[in-house]
Amino acid sequence: MDIHTIPLFIAAAITFSLGIFVIIRNRKSSIYQTFAFFLFCVSVWNIGVYGIRSAPNPEFALLWGRIFRIGLIFLPAGFFHFIITFSVEQVAGYRLVVILAYAISGAFFVFNWTPYFVSGVRQYVWGYSVQRGTLYPLFTLFLLTMIGYGVLVMIRSYSKLDSYQQNRLKYFFFAIIVGFVLGVINFLPVFGLEVYPFGTLGIILASIIGTYSIAKHRLMDIEFVIQKGTLHGIITFTLFVPSYVLLVLIERLYWHEVSYPFTVVVFTLALITVFLFFGIRRRMETALERIFFRTRHDYRNTVREFGRALLSILDIKSLSEKVVDTLTQAIGVQKGTLYLLDEEKGVYKAYEQRGEETRDLSGNLIPKDAPFVQWLHRKGELIIRDEIAHMPSSPGIRSVLERLDQMGSEVCIPLISKGKIVGIITLGRKASSKIYSYDDLQLLSMLANQAAIAVENARLYEDLRKRESIMRRADRLASLGTLTAGLAHEIRNPLVAIKTLTQLLPERLDDEEFRKDFLAIASGEVDRISSLVNELLEFARPTKPHFELQDIREIMDGMVLLISTEVKKKNLQIVTQYEDNLPIIAIDREQIKQVFLNILLNAIEATNEGGMVRVEIRSISTKPGETFVQAEISDTGNGIPEEHLENVFTPFFTTKKKGSGLGLSNAHQIIQEHGGTISVESRVGEGSSFFINLPVSRHEKGGKVSAETESRTSQSPI
Repeated sequence: MDIHTIPLFIAAAITFSLGIFVIIRNRKSSIYQTFAFFLFCVSVWNIGVYGIRSAPNPEFALLWGRIFRIGLIFLPAGFFHFIITFSVEQVAGYRLVVILAYAISGAFFVFNWTPYFVSGVRQYVWGYSVQRGTLYPLFTLFLLTMIGYGVLVMIRSYSKLDSYQQNRLKYFFFAIIVGFVLGVINFLPVFGLEVYPFGTLGIILASIIGTYSIAKHRLMDIEFVIQKGTLHGIITFTLFVPSYVLLVLIERLYWHEVSYPFTVVVFTLALITVFLFFGIRRRMETALERIFFRTRHDYRNTVREFGRALLSILDIKSLSEKVVDTLTQAIGVQKGTLYLLDEEKGVYKAYEQRGEETRDLSGNLIPKDAPFVQWLHRKGELIIRDEIAHMPSSPGIRSVLERLDQMGSEVCIPLISKGKIVGIITLGRKASSKIYSYDDLQLLSMLANQAAIAVENARLYEDLRKRESIMRRADRLASLGTLTAGLAHEIRNPLVAIKTLTQLLPERLDDEEFRKDFLAIASGEVDRISSLVNELLEFARPTKPHFELQDIREIMDGMVLLISTEVKKKNLQIVTQYEDNLPIIAIDREQIKQVFLNILLNAIEATNEGGMVRVEIRSISTKPGETFVQAEISDTGNGIPEEHLENVFTPFFTTKKKGSGLGLSNAHQIIQEHGGTISVESRVGEGSSFFINLPVSRHEKGGKVSAETESRTSQSPI
């Protein structure tokens, strides 16, 4: 075995191994059977040429060639048989041609044992080679005819095939071109032309490409293969050719011949080149992709930008719009739909849709336990309708196809997070009518992974917001419970007074002074009851968060009114002092009410009988350009121990026997959401002060609340 026979041995081994691999892959498929037969023919042909080149004498070379030439002789019929089986739905229409091709091959095999087919052998530098007989040109014509006819059948069938089969057919076109162009060179010595038969390399490459296209479940599109090959070819040419030219110049300048030292230099420089290649490969690929293959480069940018965008989106609606818009625009599809899991109802609901046939999505549901969803979960990756359509038919496959057709989906992508499908994306046909390329599928897989994590995070955030809302609602109800008994008493007393006056009215109807006093007292008491009830109802009524410009003093006055009964019970003083000309600020009225009421109730509870609760509201500036409205609520109670100060806003932390520990935690969360701060200062035995700072935005600084000329100060020794 030498350098001239090693490629033949390798070719024979590779094609034989590929044939075994193909037949094991699916021995029942006629496509796999015919392609395996074709590969075995190629392998036997290479074994024959290997034996001829390494033969010790002409007689052995001639005999070896006649025995193993059976592979070459049946290769045209095997090739055409495979092409028909692969690319034509109705094989019966070509059955006669296939039978005739095998019959002609059989006839040539008979003539193979006579001088009419091979007249003898001739020795070249690379070894023996057979010489053509009278019938050999006819066999060559037969070979070219079968290849040409097969290619013609492929071209005719191309438009009738689906996109999945079309992509495979492209691979075979490419394999035939490579195998034919290089393989023809091996026939030239047979006709007496002294050309080195290096076509074996093309035969190896063509066999590998063909096997890949047959056995691979999901093919890279052929354009991608050519692009990658072109890129690496350009890079290799750019790096190695200048190095080679330089070394040749050095060789001629110093040695004038190839020498061992020169070989060492070549090897060393080759190693350096390899290291340089790996060092700059990514940069060169990026630059060349920008020039030649802009689409792939744009895809990478899409992935990066999509990932950055998802980091800032926690609203499930906005997230859904971003996901569907990105996928449909990046790939250029006619229709895209996002289904999200509704855990409570156990269905995947169409949440967002783009493209043609956009309609009401409320009734577009997929049961969580549907066979389609279970099959998608088992696959664990995106699925392509054309691929599924070519799988062996079964009830499960038919069910999946029906569901895909119902959704108008060519590609279906599960959004999987923590082993659970949290959503499903379906995409229709591309607007360009092209198949989904390898790059498209890679992009979709990467975007789906990012989207799945983002959807899960958005759902967790949504759940957190719901829980916070429930906690705040519970805190509001707890505050109402504290006020209820006192408010009932506060309402009952004026009603008793009104009832008494009403009973006396018939007796003193003619007393004008009594009537005036009655009307004044009754009107005042009714107004007081009305104010109390209105404040109570507004506070108790659940509302959606709504920011609008508000007078914070008015809100504080309402809360002071609500706690008036509790203040009376403990004979406390409540002092309010508000600064003039306070700016109006954008706040959620009901949430700020909850904060004020919670802190006021805490202050009342902490203050001993006869003590004081002080409320001040002022405008402060922490630094140039930052203005806040500050509400300070102070008490003269027992104060908070220093070791507890850092935990007062921690959820569920409380020193009360019946406290939930949620009031101040909710207040802290609400003020943070308003862009403000809340803090506390306290000394044991002297009392505590809570400072609530709410920001004044730029557009609010021009608006001022009308105020009296002097600070409003009131004392209520109730």
